[in-house]
Amino acid sequence: MDNPFSTETLNAPTSLLYEVGYDTARLKWNHQFDHVAPVSFEVLFEESSRFDQGEFRTGGSTEAFFTTPNDLVPNSTAYKYTVRAVYDEAGQMYYSDYTALSAEFLTVDLAVPADLSSSEETIDAFRATWSAVDYQGLGSSGDYMVQYATQADWSDSVNVLVSGATEVLLDNLSKSTTYYYRVKGLFKEYASAWSSTKQAQTLGLHSPDPSTVTVDLTFNSMQLNWGLVADATAYRLAIYEESDYSDEPVVLELSANAYLLQSLQPGTYRHFRLYSRFGNEYSDVPTAFAAQTLFFGQPMPPAVVGNDYTLISLNWPTVSAGEFEAENYTLYWSQTNDLSAAVAIPVYGNNQTITALTPESAYYFWIQAHYQGHSSPISEVREGFTKTLEIPLITGSNSTKPDEIILSWSMVPYSNAYELEYSTDENFNTDVNVLNVSGNTYTFNSLKKNTTYYFRVRGIFEGNRSAYSVVKEQATIDLPTPENLREKAVDFYSMEVEWDAVTPVTSYTLYISGTANNASATPVSIPSGQTRYLISDLSPGTDRFFRIRANHNAETSEVSAEIKLSTLILVEPTGLKLENAQYNAIDASWEAVNLANEYELQWATDNNFSSPKSVTLSASSLAHTITDLDPNQPYFVRFRAKVGGYYSQFSGIEQLNTSALALPVIAAGDNITASGFRANWAASGMGYETEYEIWLGKVPLLGENRP
Repeated sequence: MDNPFSTETLNAPTSLLYEVGYDTARLKWNHQFDHVAPVSFEVLFEESSRFDQGEFRTGGSTEAFFTTPNDLVPNSTAYKYTVRAVYDEAGQMYYSDYTALSAEFLTVDLAVPADLSSSEETIDAFRATWSAVDYQGLGSSGDYMVQYATQADWSDSVNVLVSGATEVLLDNLSKSTTYYYRVKGLFKEYASAWSSTKQAQTLGLHSPDPSTVTVDLTFNSMQLNWGLVADATAYRLAIYEESDYSDEPVVLELSANAYLLQSLQPGTYRHFRLYSRFGNEYSDVPTAFAAQTLFFGQPMPPAVVGNDYTLISLNWPTVSAGEFEAENYTLYWSQTNDLSAAVAIPVYGNNQTITALTPESAYYFWIQAHYQGHSSPISEVREGFTKTLEIPLITGSNSTKPDEIILSWSMVPYSNAYELEYSTDENFNTDVNVLNVSGNTYTFNSLKKNTTYYFRVRGIFEGNRSAYSVVKEQATIDLPTPENLREKAVDFYSMEVEWDAVTPVTSYTLYISGTANNASATPVSIPSGQTRYLISDLSPGTDRFFRIRANHNAETSEVSAEIKLSTLILVEPTGLKLENAQYNAIDASWEAVNLANEYELQWATDNNFSSPKSVTLSASSLAHTITDLDPNQPYFVRFRAKVGGYYSQFSGIEQLNTSALALPVIAAGDNITASGFRANWAASGMGYETEYEIWLGKVPLLGENRP
């Protein structure tokens, strides 16, 4: 804005100066004050040609130590700056022009380390050293980057950072190799130029001298020894089985100049390649040699010198190898001519008996000699045989029960158990059952009644079995059907049946039904010692049908013929008579009803007995006078027999009328007065009257029975 202090233009700073380091610059300028001193100076700073690196105010100072936000870039990087004055008048800011020309400068180059050299060359390392470089007072504590390679174009280079030192040991290198190496200084994130390139040479390595190699042999080991090699810190031994080294070797890294190869078979060849080692480097051309362990020749096969049902005895000639005689042997045996499946037995001496064998079987045997852990080849095979187990003979069989057969057989040598087979199929193709027993007799139960069975037996000795005996045939007996199923007792409410006992029997099954020949009759199990059965809580005249069969364990007899039982009933009464009809009574009598213990006598004034009266009489009463009847009234009478709560049918109905009452005889009145008289009459003579009705004119009056 316009200059408030004068009409002249505000003075711009002049005489721009600077002091430059690796990554810093101290900027200075001169300024001639106008009317008042400027509040601050505004500095524009840039790299190269653009004012885009920063803008800041310095206050009233005419210099600024400038690093930009992250320091300047060293190594001849170009920068420039310009300045203008800033005034403040009552909070209003005024600016001068920028300096006419900006100051330009270059940052300082980082120094390159010098005096690079190598020392301490070994097979896999050398030491590089150089002179220290002081970066703004850091001295020898600065950082360096060392680079090395085997190619002059640095295509396979490796960088190593070194802090606070001016030397480094470059190791894990290849032997007999020329290396290129160089160094540069590091300052913050910047680096100097590389130093001049130097070369260093690692040393070579030789294999052990073949003339120093020795091998001490035994039956199963090789002790290898060789002379020391200068500079070697270890050795590599490659062990091959093939003489042309075509197989995959066993490779060993050894710290000593000796090795014991053990656990070999006698007569084993091994081929060796031996290298010297220093660090990770090995000699180029190995020392090659071979050796073979001592060995026995192949023994003669063992001879069979004895046999039995379960054992075979063998012996064989003593096996020797020069001055070495076998200390022990391994005897192999198998039931097949297959050595891989054989059982191995260690033997001290030259004979052995194999036991627990299978009778009547072929066995195969091989022998192998040993000396202090060294073994001969295995001999050819020898075959031997065990004897045959004798076959038992079935000596007897018997059946006394429908589900049982007792079998016996002869004992045979060596058999400590027997295997029994039985079947209803004489060829033993179906329905075959197998049992193992320890004695020479066995009771078969749970068999089928009236069935033919076939039996055979063979001996067992320690899991071995003889052939089967001759087949024995035996039939079980039939189970008899209970007979004479009959009535034991019957009354009105129960019935009891009984039957003849049969043997053998474990229980009876009684079938009870309300209808004849009922396939769904209710079965009742009866214990074997019981031959009768009671059914109670029935009604008189109830029918029940019975059949029975015998049981022996799981076997049953045929079912018996069916019988019918019925509970008793009271017959319809007969012989009812009515007589001696009176004004109020009738005499009734009847014939006795068999089995009745009471009678019920009923009477009514209608033959439908809609409102009957009744009386219950004991079985000894065969007559009764019915009283309290009405005179001159027809009465209908019937009766029925009774047992407990059970009644018979009613008898036929009888009818009889009661007699009518006789007329009283009126006598002459007396005691006649002006207002009345006394009436007199004679009683009928029946003796039943209890009161009289008197009529005077047409009005009835009550009177009393007066003779």
